[in-house]
Amino acid sequence: MYLLHDAPDLDAARRDFRERFLDRFPDEGEGRRLADEIACLMPGLAAGVRSFRLLDPATSDADRVVAEYGALVQRLIDRLPRR
Repeated sequence: MYLLHDAPDLDAARRDFRERFLDRFPDEGEGRRLADEIACLMPGLAAGVRSFRLLDPATSDADRVVAEYGALVQRLIDRLPRR
């Protein structure tokens, strides 16, 4: 996520990200939008946990976070058009 900001060619870095992580999802229309939302959820969680330390390990239930966040991601995956 942070490497993207410092990439010498931002468009190439975005293409590389899409190819490596989003290639299995639709690349147009509603499917593209949903895939992009899925892609935003994951680094969002990582930034919240690691960078901003919003979920204190001492007071957070990791299993519950995984279950709740997983349900959000799964809800978007279930809406993806079939290939």
